[in-house]
Amino acid sequence: MNKISMVYYFKNPEKEDGVIDTLIFVRFDRILQLNFETEEIKNIYIFKNPLRRQPEFFTMNDKQETLIIASQQEGIYLNITNKSQLKSRIMSLVEGFKKDNMDKLFSNDKQIEKSKIEESSDTSDKDEKNDKVHELQSKPTARENLDDSIFKTSQPEVDLDQFYNIGLMKEIIHDEEDKVFYILANRYDEKLGFFLLRMNDSEPSDYKFLTKWKNKLDLGDADLFVLRDNVKGHKELVISYKTIYINTYNIMIYDISSSEID
Repeated sequence: MNKISMVYYFKNPEKEDGVIDTLIFVRFDRILQLNFETEEIKNIYIFKNPLRRQPEFFTMNDKQETLIIASQQEGIYLNITNKSQLKSRIMSLVEGFKKDNMDKLFSNDKQIEKSKIEESSDTSDKDEKNDKVHELQSKPTARENLDDSIFKTSQPEVDLDQFYNIGLMKEIIHDEEDKVFYILANRYDEKLGFFLLRMNDSEPSDYKFLTKWKNKLDLGDADLFVLRDNVKGHKELVISYKTIYINTYNIMIYDISSSEID
């Protein structure tokens, strides 16, 4: 295995005995697992739009269902369960009356077209008509086309640099308690600066920039950490970094005790 991220996870045990024997790695083009007992390697997911460089960041939630992999220039958010969840929601919506009526509406389209072919008064021979009927039967119905188009709208991958217009990502962490990712980027809208993004780990469109500071300075040696005081009920996000031309190491603290951050 080459071009593997230096970050890895122990895969959650799948059996009741709780034995942990598998590691999860990421490459620029896929997620894979290695069973260190049997030395067997399997692909978990192959990206449709792979990164162009070896990933520097790899962060997952505790259930290992949502994750972010990224180099400094580009990143991918992935929800492995996204498509199956959407399909379940849609099928529940078309149950009963709606589903019955849609089935009746869309199941007639082939039969109507078949009748037109069979009742055609042209001079086509029998073999030609049979070929047309066979071709018709192999085509998807309007209902099948509708289902397919709906399910395809839910893409498990999100291109972070394009979706949020960010770049030069310096650090990415996940907060399991609030179910969010925090991303510290050095570029937003083609401008250098300090940009801190908070996003819902199950819905990338639910996000907020906590800071947009266009100071035109490069960041380095960045780190993010969630600090908790369960006794006093405090919760803080600690951000540390250094900037070019400034001979100091900066530390900022955000109060994230509330889920609604002003």
